Amino acid sequence: MTPNDFLSEIKYASLIVTASFHCLAFAILLQKPFMAILSGKPGKDERLLNLLRLTGLSNRILTTQTTYQDMMAPIDYSKVQKILQTEIDRSEHFLYQAITGIHNEN
Repeated sequence: MTPNDFLSEIKYASLIVTASFHCLAFAILLQKPFMAILSGKPGKDERLLNLLRLTGLSNRILTTQTTYQDMMAPIDYSKVQKILQTEIDRSEHFLYQAITGIHNEN
């Protein structure tokens, strides 16, 4: 599968069920409904869990108790976008300081 095919599959999916960090990240960026599958292996799920915690989407982890209604529940991506924008701003600020050597408190 090419990168374009991969992104196209995510873009046009009605529901994404994935154990892939990259698929999860693109599902969130493209504001798609999703469920994350954890492997249960120590250390393997850390990136998935960190992203889900950061975005407030830990409720999107598929478990044996997950119902169809849970899977189809809408995701409030306006809240997620605010969180992501804060992280983007923080990252840009860090990079600016690292590149320029200018460290201000803004």
